[in-house]
Amino acid sequence: MRSLTYLFLLLGSLASLAQRVEVPFNQAWQFDGTSPAGYPYQETIDLPHTWNDQDVQQGIAQHRTTGTYTKRFVVEEAWR
Repeated sequence: MRSLTYLFLLLGSLASLAQRVEVPFNQAWQFDGTSPAGYPYQETIDLPHTWNDQDVQQGIAQHRTTGTYTKRFVVEEAWR
């Protein structure tokens, strides 16, 4: 019974060492897209993102094109 108690104490102390860290990841993405006139543009956005919402609000016909979302981040050494 004593060894079982020590096991629970050990597991409890290990669980407290491996705490979950939440990292916000939806902010500061780079969006590269194309305007309705065909000009490339870049903007820093937060997710979720609708890349043509301003066009629709201004009465510009919906256009479809390719866009790219990019984010750079640093993985902390302590996370290993």
